Amino acid sequence: MSSHDPKFKLVVAFDFGTTYSGYAFSFRDFPLHIKTNCGWSDGADGLVTMKAPTCLLMTPEDEFHSFGYEAENKYSSLAAEDKHRGWLLFRRFKMLLHNTEHLNRKTTVTDINGVSRPAIKIFTMAIRYLKHHFITNVFQQPEIGTFLSERDIKYVLTVPAIWSSNSKHFMREAAVEAGLEDRQLKLCLEPEAASIWCLSITKSIGNVEHFTGVPFMVIDLGGGTADIYVNEKKDDHTFKELYKAGGGPWGGKAVDENFVKWLMGLLGETVMNKFKEEHMCEYFDMLRNFEMAKRSFSADTTGLVSFKLSKILLQLFDENSDSDLRTIISESNLDGFVEFKDDHISVDSSIVATWFLEPISQMIEYVKTILARPDLSKVENILVVGGFSESKFVHDELNEKLKDKTITIPQDPGLAVVRGAVRFGQLPTIVSSRVVKAVPNFKLQ
Repeated sequence: MSSHDPKFKLVVAFDFGTTYSGYAFSFRDFPLHIKTNCGWSDGADGLVTMKAPTCLLMTPEDEFHSFGYEAENKYSSLAAEDKHRGWLLFRRFKMLLHNTEHLNRKTTVTDINGVSRPAIKIFTMAIRYLKHHFITNVFQQPEIGTFLSERDIKYVLTVPAIWSSNSKHFMREAAVEAGLEDRQLKLCLEPEAASIWCLSITKSIGNVEHFTGVPFMVIDLGGGTADIYVNEKKDDHTFKELYKAGGGPWGGKAVDENFVKWLMGLLGETVMNKFKEEHMCEYFDMLRNFEMAKRSFSADTTGLVSFKLSKILLQLFDENSDSDLRTIISESNLDGFVEFKDDHISVDSSIVATWFLEPISQMIEYVKTILARPDLSKVENILVVGGFSESKFVHDELNEKLKDKTITIPQDPGLAVVRGAVRFGQLPTIVSSRVVKAVPNFKLQ
């Protein structure tokens, strides 16, 4: 087994996700006792999650204000009082690094209203917040603050393996500007972290020795992307990469976008835009409720599926539409497939399934092209992690379309990457070899 890095007393990993972000840490002397933040609360409905929404709010003076649920709630309250003009709310901006080939200091990211700011500034603010949140929480504990200084911390920042070298270097520079010392910082590929964690805990995947000496695939299904990777666990418990990670924008965010797009087609673009712009709090609540509801939807679900909406949304429809819902449903041939009652909409499961099928089908087809390679013909086991892997529909589709493979989803799959990144920081040589692409000499200009 690889030896621990003796220079640091604590390793903290930041999982900077498209939809949610969080961190985990452990001490050198208790490496498997990995702690995560005790929970991020939405402050309204009692929803507590192990990660916070990747959402950043800036003041009209272009200063950082808040992150996560606090940022969403503050902007919502400002919007409710029509005081949000000039405030900037950035959501799910990590996807910029998936789509942008030529990054520089002039590259911008837009907020929810289309206002642009330098991407390096927004990423730096977000990482600085996560670091500050961690330091504040850990160092306020007297038994820790007395023997630990920031020099004793190794920082690990997770990045998708499918990103370009430029995007990975961009994240490193943003992290350094955020106050993470370069000598204390390591980047960890998300699917590598997932495989490290999964194969570190035998009870999550059965007989871990079945993975030794044979290739296995990791599918990291996050909010924005699917990251797919093939490696092998060697006899010395290190990992050898067999296939350079690939993937695409097939995460859970695509399902949310399909849901909103479908609502827009039914209620009208004007209504949905007014709802989003003028009633931001209710709009976020709708998406949060949909996030929870979509996890329980499966391929076996039949009949109507109910989602909580907002009465304000229906009021906006009444005020801005020349027709009524009953007529629109009838003219759209949706009689019996869609029903509205109070603050709920019930949609036939066949329609809901289409919101999932587009990204999942594309991901599965990509997986099949990898598995069809002659050099990967021995891949029998597939580990699936990431927040989107908690969806029952994802489970069902993978098991149905990849029947000849053993699909394994560990406990708390949404935390597998951040926990594995902590292990990676503790054991710097745990990945013994990778398939390497040429890396350019990169520096932001």
